[in-house]
Amino acid sequence: MKIENLKLKISQRGFTIVELLVVMAIAAVMMGLGLFLSADFYRSSSFQSDINSIAAAAQKARSQAVNNINAAPHGIHLDSAGYTIFQGSSYLARIQSEDEILTGNPSFTFSGPTEIVFTQLSGESTANGNLIITNGIKTATISFNSEGLIDW
Repeated sequence: MKIENLKLKISQRGFTIVELLVVMAIAAVMMGLGLFLSADFYRSSSFQSDINSIAAAAQKARSQAVNNINAAPHGIHLDSAGYTIFQGSSYLARIQSEDEILTGNPSFTFSGPTEIVFTQLSGESTANGNLIITNGIKTATISFNSEGLIDW
């Protein structure tokens, strides 16, 4: 009897091939879902980071105007190539040597005011409305009012 019990104990150790295949299939499905979700999370955080950069550039332009840097108004101009923080009453009348050019996301399209100028000392804005930014999948809005408030 002792030999039969020993054989029974030996045969009960380990996993069958079916059990191993089931565990491997479950692990593969979980890794596939994780990869899909992490790629979507990356795209979402990248989009939000780009939006935050545009809003920060607008805040920087307003700050320079409020602090009366070089005794001139400051603004931001947005286009498909990126955005420019400039010094002057408009993008066309700016002092080009003072430009701070920042590269943007080439997939972005803008609707609404693409040139916002802030008056010196008060920080009031020439723009009053929403800048809508889209990359074809996601959309974000940055709001400007005549008092210089930037909200996103």
